[in-house]
Amino acid sequence: MRWTTPGDFIPQCPRLPQVSESLITWASITLMTRRLTRKPARKTTPQPAGFASMPAAA
Repeated sequence: MRWTTPGDFIPQCPRLPQVSESLITWASITLMTRRLTRKPARKTTPQPAGFASMPAAA
């Protein structure tokens, strides 16, 4: 009797390059969609006192 490992169930044939390209495209679409639909982050650190009244650097 032999113990099975997760690698035993993976087919030992090479994948087509189109499969990898499709996975990358799908992951990119998912990531961009999440970034576009999420709520903007709230600022958690308050501005230091007098920060807004500082003169601009020339």
